[in-house]
Amino acid sequence: MNYLTADEIEARLDRLASENPGLCSKIPPVPLFTAPKDPADAPPGVPGRTLRILKIGLPAAPGKTKTPVLITGGLHAREWAPPDALVSFCERLVKEGLGPAPQRKPRPLRYPLLVVPDRPMPLPSMPVPAPLVKAIFEELDLYVVPLCNPDGRVYSQKQPTGGVDFARWRKNRARTRDTLPCPPDKYGLDQSVGTDLNRNIDVDFDIDQFYSRDFYDEGWVHTAKDPCGTPIPQPPLTSVMDVDGESYHGDNPFSEAETQVLKNLIDNVNPTYMADCHAYGPTILHSWGTLDIQSTAPEKNFRNPSWDGQRSNTGYGEYVPPDLAATAENIAGQMSWCIELMKRGYPPSPSSAGAYEVQVSAQLYAGAGIADYLMSRQYTVPVPPDFRIDVVPPARYPFTIECGSGRENGFWPLRSTQFPKIERELHWGLWGFLKMAAAPHATIPFRAGP
Repeated sequence: MNYLTADEIEARLDRLASENPGLCSKIPPVPLFTAPKDPADAPPGVPGRTLRILKIGLPAAPGKTKTPVLITGGLHAREWAPPDALVSFCERLVKEGLGPAPQRKPRPLRYPLLVVPDRPMPLPSMPVPAPLVKAIFEELDLYVVPLCNPDGRVYSQKQPTGGVDFARWRKNRARTRDTLPCPPDKYGLDQSVGTDLNRNIDVDFDIDQFYSRDFYDEGWVHTAKDPCGTPIPQPPLTSVMDVDGESYHGDNPFSEAETQVLKNLIDNVNPTYMADCHAYGPTILHSWGTLDIQSTAPEKNFRNPSWDGQRSNTGYGEYVPPDLAATAENIAGQMSWCIELMKRGYPPSPSSAGAYEVQVSAQLYAGAGIADYLMSRQYTVPVPPDFRIDVVPPARYPFTIECGSGRENGFWPLRSTQFPKIERELHWGLWGFLKMAAAPHATIPFRAGP
């Protein structure tokens, strides 16, 4: 396996913060699992884990307000690559980005030539320019949570035994309302434990109220209403559950300690930009995750009760103001462009299609995630009679990066041969993301070379 364990991730983040004061600090660890965990994971008396949250950046100059940015990973336990890549991303930025105090002179971050098996040409040597590094440290307050689901990761990294494929585990490990075990799924897993942390938000939590019955019953919404994925009557509707229990949205919105931590972080920091890192794609997604977007009918929105029970991909689109939609598309395009730049060693033409496709999250499947919670916070509360909605400045730009691909072993790319390429792709997608956050109008040249 050779992927980092939760303990190793926590230790490296702790060490990075302790060895680099003034550049990187650790927000006080937040205990997890105030609700009961599964006894198999936490015997009585064993404390729960904590989420490690890093804050990276130089202190703000007098009178200057810095832009808050949030990067998260590891919400889904089985997606092993993003947390490892985010740990190395933070280490590279903090350890190599600035020279010694007191000057703190910015330095280019150098990526060496990388030979990739089954790829005709190696990935070229490519530095992140020093002006971008300078802008990140001076213009941004960067918050990074590399591993949002540590207990789930521990469970997913257990060795298969007795026909149980633990690596397939997606959720956290907290108890749900189901006190009895579920029948084993096709991987031998009992889904009565755990919540999908990327479905445990309030935007579309009441599935029967939010979406039309037919839209859900046809399988368009990738969210389970029951831990076991069994049918559950919801008068006056009777919905047929055909979504696996691995996508169970939890007993209540933000019922989980992990999502409570993230909600509080988002509420307090109020990030302008967010990148939630997952596997696998390769895609770069922008909100919304509920349904496809439109920019002409403000009354068609997630808060309008007139649309309750009717939302589907026919006759409805989630409203995004045209300037916000265009900017989000542009930022996502820059992220994809930077990944392609890294692969080629020279700037691709603006019209060239990169391997990482840009699309609206709902075009993958319907179901709001944590990025959509940030998206939702910028909208006004609609009032009757038309329930039109608008954005309260500053605009927020949340994204989801789905790194890697099915050709690269999906959720579990081979650590020694496939992961280094995926790690570099995620890094460069994030450099493009941070460039747009820190210096959106600056011209920062990227050049291949040592």
